[in-house]
Amino acid sequence: MALVAHAFARQDVKDPLLFDDIADEFCSRPEEFSVQGLAMMAHAYSHFGFRVPRLWPPLLEGVLDQQDELNPVATLTLVSAMGTSRVRSDTVLDLFTDLMVEWAPDLTLKQCQTALAGYARLNRGERDQRLFQAVGTRIRELGPMPPDVCASVFHSMAKAGARDNQLLAYILDEIPKLLPVFDHQSLVSIVHSYALLQHRDVPLLTKLARRIPQELPQLTSQGLAMVAYSYAKLGIRSEILFYLLAREAQNRLG
Repeated sequence: MALVAHAFARQDVKDPLLFDDIADEFCSRPEEFSVQGLAMMAHAYSHFGFRVPRLWPPLLEGVLDQQDELNPVATLTLVSAMGTSRVRSDTVLDLFTDLMVEWAPDLTLKQCQTALAGYARLNRGERDQRLFQAVGTRIRELGPMPPDVCASVFHSMAKAGARDNQLLAYILDEIPKLLPVFDHQSLVSIVHSYALLQHRDVPLLTKLARRIPQELPQLTSQGLAMVAYSYAKLGIRSEILFYLLAREAQNRLG
């Protein structure tokens, strides 16, 4: 069943009735699933945004029963799925935090990005301080980040309230260097991150205000709104940017 759910998720084939039946079958015999199978189930349901409350208690109990079998890949899949589905179990997440801190020196950059994104969605505050610090140390050890990863990590830090000041300082130093090569999604994430942190870097945000109009046709309507909201919240005036944002919105409305 886990393989079926995983295959449907990979092919992005959404079948609510099938997934409801799979959930019933899973709940009748959760003890038959390996840690990898539990991770695949969690990923598949979170991928489609299926809210199936009865699925999670036996799934997480299975994770605790097989905690000695956990590895970075399965653990990060579960963290990501729990973050996406807003499923919070402090017992399970504390276990994952302990493991991720232990594994942090060997994590890849992609794994670091996934860990921070998952925990940022759950936003447990001080409880995950040491995870952010351990993963932040690893990110800095790995060296310069690709532009999309830098924007993603910055957004995770901002949503979590910047749980590692050294990593935050490192990112803030990298952003000006990457400004010419950020894509449209990254630009929106960066501006929103500054707003979440209430970090009013006027010179950098002024440069961003000149850079963003080049990407306006690629922005979603939500992206347009997020840029406008972020600049308004930070109190940074850019008449040209707001004029172009308004014109783009009007053009889409016809």
